[in-house]
Parts: sequence; structure tokens; C-alpha cells
Amino acid sequence: MVCVPAAFPPGEVATPILKLRPVVPSEEEQARMLQPEDLGRTIAFVAGMPPRVCMNEILISPTWNRGFIQTPASRD
Repeated sequence: MVCVPAAFPPGEVATPILKLRPVVPSEEEQARMLQPEDLGRTIAFVAGMPPRVCMNEILISPTWNRGFIQTPASRD
């Protein structure tokens, strides 16, 4: 029996597709985002689990999250 994770929402990941956004995150912001290798390590971890393990959900996010940071400009 194969068990596939039900959800794997990584949030923002610093990939080249960010350059297509109307407002491109700064290099500093991108450095704080999850990096592709972070997700690669997580996927390798899941793939390396023995067949008796079923990962139902993985929630991974950066320690600094642009969506939750309050700045003086965002208080209005």
C-alpha cells in the first residue's frame, strides 16, 4: 500500500517564477523565504520513510513570513 501526503503547502519559495510577479520580492526578502533545497530535503526525508509510515500532512514555512510581518505602513 502506498501512502501519499494529503497536503504539502510550502508557502513562498524563492524560485525564478518570483520574477514574474507584478511586485518582485527584494533579494533580502527572497533570502528569507524557503529555498528549493529546503523542500528537496523534506521530500527526500518523506521518500526515505519505510513503507509502514504514512505522512498525512507536512506544513513547512520560513521562520520569517512576509504575510505575517506587521510594518508601520501596514498598520493603517
